[in-house]
Formats: sequence, C-alpha cells, structure tokens
Amino acid sequence: MSIKKILIFIVLLVAVIFVSGCSFTLSPKNNSASPTAAGGFYKSQDQGLTWEIKSNFPGVGKVKLSLKKINFSIAGASILYVASNLGLYVSEDKGDNWQLLIPNNDITDFDLNPKTKTVIYVASANKVFKTADAGANWDLIYTEARPSVIVKSLAVDYFDTSRVYLLENDGTLLISLDWGNSWKPLYNFQQSSAKILVNRYRNKNLYVAADNGLFRSLDGGVTWQEIAALKAADYPGANNFKELFFVNKDGGLLYLSRYGLLKSADNGDSWFPLQLVSPPNSVDIETFNYNPNDPNEIYYALDDILYHTFDGGRNWQIKVLPASGKYKVSGILIDHEEPSVLYLSLTQ
Repeated sequence: MSIKKILIFIVLLVAVIFVSGCSFTLSPKNNSASPTAAGGFYKSQDQGLTWEIKSNFPGVGKVKLSLKKINFSIAGASILYVASNLGLYVSEDKGDNWQLLIPNNDITDFDLNPKTKTVIYVASANKVFKTADAGANWDLIYTEARPSVIVKSLAVDYFDTSRVYLLENDGTLLISLDWGNSWKPLYNFQQSSAKILVNRYRNKNLYVAADNGLFRSLDGGVTWQEIAALKAADYPGANNFKELFFVNKDGGLLYLSRYGLLKSADNGDSWFPLQLVSPPNSVDIETFNYNPNDPNEIYYALDDILYHTFDGGRNWQIKVLPASGKYKVSGILIDHEEPSVLYLSLTQ
C-alpha cells in the first residue's frame, strides 16, 4: 500500500472517532490488476470492489481525454452517453465500445429528451446543437454573441418536452418553447451560475446552482427563491453546490455541497445531513449518486476512495478507485437494471 493510501486511511480512522452513529468497513483490496488512471471510463460489476477500464474511445490519439458527464439513454441502461473535451460519445454495449457522435467540440453539457430517445441537446462553448436522429445529423440551434459568455447547462422539461432551458455562465437563463427552434430570456441571476435542473416529478419545479446558493422556482422559472444559503449557519458550505438528485414524487432530494450530503423530504424547504465518514465541511467530495431502486444505497467519491452505504449513511464501506494524481472522478452511474454494476468517469 502506498504512503498516500496509508495516510488517507489514518485520517479516516481519526475522523470516525469524531463521528457519532457512523461506522465503516474496509472492503477487501482489489486483487485483480488495478488500472492506472489516465482519464477514461471504468466499469465495476461488484459494487465497486474491482474495476475494468472501458476506454475504447475513437479519435483520442495523444490528446488527454477528460470525461465530464455520463448518463444512460432513456432506451435502457445498455446505452451510455459521455461528454468529453473531444466531443460526445455513445456506447450501445454497456461501455465496451464507443462511437463519436459530435467530434471536435469541448462539450460543456448535454441533455436527452425524456420521451424521445433520438433527440439530444449538446452545449459547447457559446453554442448549442441538437440532433433528432440520435446523432446522425446535428443542427446549430443557439449561439451566444457575447465573447465572455458560454453555455454552462441544458435541461429538457419532463412534462412538456417542447420546453428547453439554457443557462449561461453569467446567470442568464433562457427558455425555448418549441424544442430549441427559438429562445427568449426567462430570468437573470446576475451572478456566475453553473447548473439548471428540472424536477422530473413536479411540473414547473426548477433548480439553479449559482455562486451564492441553490435557487428554486415553482412556476417554471418566473420567480425564484434561494433555499441553501440560509442553511449555511447550521451547515457551513451548504450554499456551495456540487450535485442534486430528485429522489421521489413526495419531494425527496439528495444534495451534495461543500458541507457534505444533505437530504430533504419536502422539496428543499428543510434539510438534514447524512452521516459521512469524514466530519462535515472537512473534505471536498467530488461527486455522488444513489441507487434509483433504493435511495438508502449511496456512493460518493473522494480522491481515489469510493464510499458506499446501504442504510442511508449509518454505515459505510470503503473501496479503492482507479483514480489518482491529477485525474478525479467526474461521474458515478448505478445501473438501475443491475444495481451491482457501476460506471465511473474521470476528468483532469
């Protein structure tokens, strides 16, 4: 075991002393040949105990590949999409082979039409592209003229897929009511913004992550309320957004911030923390995800360690990830058809 890993384990052991009601176990070390992190895509079939590299990406050459976002197709868990610094890739065989759908573009974000599997929206720098035939052809549907402004995030409405949201890095939020054919301003947060999310369980329920917190709209983006900054007194760092997932139609949310993992049962009106191995606001968790069939099963990544709980955070298992040095985990996916199967993406 390297000195780095020894130090990590020592810190974790000390941290547990200060964390009440939370325990952890060290999973057996991966006895198979562990891949060396060099960017790319990995697959585990045993809940993260062992990993196999699945980085058969065309068009890479000597360029360092950074994978920024991963997601399943609405057609099923065998089809995967990955956004990278080289373009948008798709795999139709659970990551064994990849095709480059839109090359020579540093992809900022992408989103899939939740009802039509062939429709995809892609953001790259100041442009947005759309395909209606699963990537065979692409149309440029938006260009931002201001040189310092880029498109940061895209989201398609689950209840009315003609509604497409576009968030720019300066806080400008636009909406299209005709599947991206035309756009109009909807709101301006007047601050740096990173993410627009649409609640798949509640109509016109939107969230935007901005520099000063997490904002929520209950009317399709007309009015907004900040719902995280006020919690910073109780949970320092709660206004520093990392990721948000919508768990159920009753208003269940899982929220990753600089503080750690928070849970809400009322659509974000109130929050309470999940017990983690590390004390709150002491580490910078990179990303997390949960089993859509069981919200109490959660994974989160920190450096080259994967943390895994089956009981909502009361107990944690610790597993070694194929990530080290300048590469970090950018995404974790849990196969909803086979929950023991995990996918992992790395970025610089």
